[in-house]
Amino acid sequence: EEIIFPSEFEDRKMKEASVIRWLLSHNPYDRPLSEELLHSEYMPLNMEDSQLHEVLVHTLSSPNTSRYRDMMDALFSQQPSAALDYTYDMQFHQKTAFSTLQARLQQTVRERLAMLCVRHGLDISVETC
Repeated sequence: EEIIFPSEFEDRKMKEASVIRWLLSHNPYDRPLSEELLHSEYMPLNMEDSQLHEVLVHTLSSPNTSRYRDMMDALFSQQPSAALDYTYDMQFHQKTAFSTLQARLQQTVRERLAMLCVRHGLDISVETC
């Protein structure tokens, strides 16, 4: 059976009518999953920066709300990757993506500098050299 809308609705709101028709499909296997709907051409891709900024400002200015607590929980429950955590003070993460070769090169330079320091009478650990 066909899903029929008032003609003025379908003429003015073609996109909305298509989504509703898709969701109300008589065959359940033809209905979209939420993931399909979110990634379909019917949904906007991204929030505009100004809208996002407005939402963030509003949320952050109301620390007693559940949205604020949810945002803080989401922010502070994230675990950093081990590589970024280890290399944070080396500032690899700020310039480029983490590179194993670059980390090994820096470690080799540190070790050689430490050997030079020891050879010339300075007893300095690798971390401080």
